[in-house]
Amino acid sequence: MDPLGWLAALLGAVTLLDLQRRIRRGPASVSQWLRVGSALVGCCGMWWSTSSPFAIAAMASLPRHMIVHVVLMFLVPMALVYGGVTRRWWFLVPVAPRRRILRLVSRYQRLARRNTILWASLAAVFMNFVMVAAHLPIIFNRVMMSDNLRGWLLEPMFLLSGYLFFSFLVTSPPRKVRVKIRIQIIMVLVTMAEMLILAMSMSIFTKTSWYTLPMSGMTDMGSVMPFHDQQSGAAILWICGDVWAVPLLVVIVRRIVEREGSLLTALDAFGQRRSRN
Repeated sequence: MDPLGWLAALLGAVTLLDLQRRIRRGPASVSQWLRVGSALVGCCGMWWSTSSPFAIAAMASLPRHMIVHVVLMFLVPMALVYGGVTRRWWFLVPVAPRRRILRLVSRYQRLARRNTILWASLAAVFMNFVMVAAHLPIIFNRVMMSDNLRGWLLEPMFLLSGYLFFSFLVTSPPRKVRVKIRIQIIMVLVTMAEMLILAMSMSIFTKTSWYTLPMSGMTDMGSVMPFHDQQSGAAILWICGDVWAVPLLVVIVRRIVEREGSLLTALDAFGQRRSRN
C-alpha cells in the first residue's frame, strides 16, 4: 500500500476514535455526523486514488491517471477540509502540551488573517503550479515509471496543494472562510481556466503524443502512449473540472446571497459600485 494509503487508514481510524469520544459526551448533531461522513469519504477517496487496483493501473493509462488526479487533488481535499481532519488529532495530545501548541498556533493564525489575500493567492499559485508541472512530459514520464516518485512525491504534492487551496474556499464548522468573496471567485475561475488550457494543449494544440508507457521490468522508457489516450485524458481533465468547480461556485453565490440578503440586492450593490468608479 502507498504512503497515502496508510495515511488514509490512519486518518479514518482517528476520525472514528474522535467520533466515539464525542458520542460519550452526548448525542452527536447532524452537522457533526456530516463532517465525520465527509472526513471518512475523503479517507476512502484517498485510499482509492493511491492504493487501489484502479490507481495502480492508472500508472500505465493516462485517462485513468486523470481520474485519479481529479479525485486526489480536488475531491479528496474538499472532503477532508470540510470534515476538519486536522482538528481531530488534538485529543491524542495531552492537555498541557496541547494548550501550549494551540496558543502558538493561534498567534500564527492571527498573523495569517492579516494577509489572507496573500496566503490564498500563494495557495492557488502552488496548486496550479503542481498541476501543470506534473503533466510536463519530462516529469510525467519519470513518474509513470517509478512507484517511489509517484507514492512519495507526486501524490503527496497533489494532496497537499489541493488541501491548502481548498482551506481558503471550503468551510469547516466552526471555522469560517475569511477570504473575500471576489478572491474566492477568482481562485476558482483561474483554476478552471488553467485546467481548460492544459486540456486543450494536450488535445487540440498538438498532433503528437507527449508521453510514453513504462515497460514492466525495464529501467528505460517503453512505447509511445497512443495519442487518442492523451486526448481522452485531456477530455476527462476538462469535464471533471466542472465536477468540483460548479458546485463550489454555487456555494460562493449562496454566500453572496446570505451576505446581501438576495442575489438581486448583491447585483444592485455591485452595479452601484461600478457606476461610482
